[in-house]
Amino acid sequence: MFSEEHVILDATDRIVKSSLKIEMVFERIASQVGKLIHFDRMTINLINREDGTTAHTFVAGIDIPELPEGQSFPLAEVPSGLVAKTKATLLFLPQHEQELIDRFPLVLPAYRAGLQSYMAVPLISQGEVLAVMGLKAFEANAYGQEDVRIAELFGAQISGAIANAQRFSIQEQMEQEATNLAELGRIVSSSLEIGDVYEKLGETIGKIIPFDRMSLSFVNYETKTLTPTWTLGMDVPGLREGDDFPIERSLGGEVVRTKAPYMLDAETEPDLERRFPGLIPVYKAGVVSFLAVPLISRDIVIAVLRVGSKHRGIYSQRHLDLLERMGNQIAGAIANSRLYADLKLAGKTARERSDELESLYEISRIVALPGAFTEKAESVLNVLTDVSGADWATLRVPRDDEPGLHLIAAAGPSVASSPPLPVFTEEQQMAMSCILDEKIRVNNDYAAEPNASPAV
Repeated sequence: MFSEEHVILDATDRIVKSSLKIEMVFERIASQVGKLIHFDRMTINLINREDGTTAHTFVAGIDIPELPEGQSFPLAEVPSGLVAKTKATLLFLPQHEQELIDRFPLVLPAYRAGLQSYMAVPLISQGEVLAVMGLKAFEANAYGQEDVRIAELFGAQISGAIANAQRFSIQEQMEQEATNLAELGRIVSSSLEIGDVYEKLGETIGKIIPFDRMSLSFVNYETKTLTPTWTLGMDVPGLREGDDFPIERSLGGEVVRTKAPYMLDAETEPDLERRFPGLIPVYKAGVVSFLAVPLISRDIVIAVLRVGSKHRGIYSQRHLDLLERMGNQIAGAIANSRLYADLKLAGKTARERSDELESLYEISRIVALPGAFTEKAESVLNVLTDVSGADWATLRVPRDDEPGLHLIAAAGPSVASSPPLPVFTEEQQMAMSCILDEKIRVNNDYAAEPNASPAV
């Protein structure tokens, strides 16, 4: 038996060293364990100390629908939690269901599936429990101290493989994150119109941080509101693009107030009602985990970037740090985009002002020419329609000998197809009211004007 044990352990050692990805060899490892220790179900449960959970990362043997591969559990309610705390193997051989209810209620589905013997072995690397190997059998009192000894030998081999796999995974993850962050930088710098690259930004952020909904909301300090300018993912009525919502008692408002990132797992609706009632529509849509970061320019929060997931506990401090880094990149792009828009507006205004001055100069030149003004009026109107972009312009004057306003000149591209009336006599006419009231009038819906000219 001693010789067989060594042969199997040597084979297991070769298997665990054959790949940096333990998921590729787990089935073979489980097969080796089964040669020396009987089990009907074997699990490797990775420990997440950051959020106090453990997950069935690898499963071999019978299927239990309530305990699927990948599912997370609070450490306090499963044997893995006790093993992670004590760093010692746990033999648990319950005689009745109440023992599980009292100690490990989340193991009840396994007991009800017929599994009566449980062994949990710590997988330790550099003094820290990285994971717990769980062995379960249908047979009552199936495990003893000899099984514990052998299981711990396997555990020592597997723990090294898990430590290497985690280091490799972390390195891979960091390299991928660096690649995606560099890609994000290229995207935000590819256009001075930030709105043109929103979709690409969303795709890149999604490669780094999982989300079911993402939004970018701009801050309006005058109205004390936030406005989602860009949303991606789930639709939430009342929080669509362009919808304003109050800064006060909102998650975004907290980020604006503190100028700091915020991570939240929403427990219950009443809890949100007390803290951030603005999140309730999103919570009702199924989003329970949130990250929000400020986008700061010149020490002022100009916007809030927020992501949310339907999965509770999915986010960690690392996710929050990464989103903050991405927010800093996007904030710079938004500031540049706004500066570009301001410069464009200033340039447009300057050009318009230059055109206006040139037109005034041309009108002055025309008026200064010899002859009566009535002979020059059409030329003046042509200049005015050119600079204003008008389709139709007329000049009318009153006469002492006849009522109404008489046409002196007309210009514009629509005059030929819609010639103006020679005389306006109705007092309701817009032109007449200017004379009578001695006021300038502007009407952007001339068709609705009482007694509007049929020519127009």
